[in-house]
Amino acid sequence: GVNIFSTFIEITDLLKKFGKTIALNNVNARIPKGINLLIGENGAGKSTLVSIMEGLVRPNRGNILVNGLDCTHQSLMVLKHGTFIPERPAVFNSGKVAEFLYWYSKFKGVPSEDIMDMVSLFKADGLLDREFGRLSMGESELVQIIAALSVNSDFYVLDEPNSNLDISRRIIMAEKISEINRKNGSDFLVTSHIIDEILPLANNLIFLKRGEFKNIETFEDIFKYRREEVVLYSSEPGMVMKELRQLNYKDITITNRENKIIIRGKNARIVLRGLSENSFNSLLSIRVLPDIQSFVSERESDGQ
Repeated sequence: GVNIFSTFIEITDLLKKFGKTIALNNVNARIPKGINLLIGENGAGKSTLVSIMEGLVRPNRGNILVNGLDCTHQSLMVLKHGTFIPERPAVFNSGKVAEFLYWYSKFKGVPSEDIMDMVSLFKADGLLDREFGRLSMGESELVQIIAALSVNSDFYVLDEPNSNLDISRRIIMAEKISEINRKNGSDFLVTSHIIDEILPLANNLIFLKRGEFKNIETFEDIFKYRREEVVLYSSEPGMVMKELRQLNYKDITITNRENKIIIRGKNARIVLRGLSENSFNSLLSIRVLPDIQSFVSERESDGQ
């Protein structure tokens, strides 16, 4: 159904300590509707936040409302309206994947053909006859993503859903999230530190650092600062890197990792003009994204 709430998640005075360690430090935030990407280093408090939303962990103080429902006191309603994928996939040691998906579809009221369509979309048919307990971390995560995205929910909270997926499945997942948001108006909170594929789809970016929300930015805001990250995939990365190193641009950094070349800085795409025709023709893909890392560090040095 169409949601009457203008705010997706409202967090008020949220404090969570584990012993003397403060996981979330007096967080106040309003997270808008749409696709929200929550980024922060390990230990920033992302998983604690998700656990409180799921009703698994009680805060020391404060609360979280999701679409107006209180996560601590109305946790069953929250679970009824939303779908959660935890960072560590729940492993069911006995039984086959096909049985897990069968019971999941019964429990969530999803037609089993919808789940099977999703299995095909993610090219995971080979997993159906496998024992759940024998799947790798990535495979069991994939099964849970397939199950979760088959459900018709008002909102989805996905904790590090792409950390163990290969790039082709990360792209499929990102496209599926975008489609669900567009067709059903469902809201998403996705925590991640692999942001390549989801980034272009997100409406808002939320920065969490040491248990505190730094700020919530829309993409327009980030592009305004002209901070770009250009990602190049090349069939001849050595040749391209050699040419890029000879170009001397101030304030632009160039790194090469896992066959992809990453160029960061203000108006970073300008370096592409310096490539020879051979290098340019070797490029398999070019993506220009807002450069989140330098944007965040700039914001922090401004003391914002």
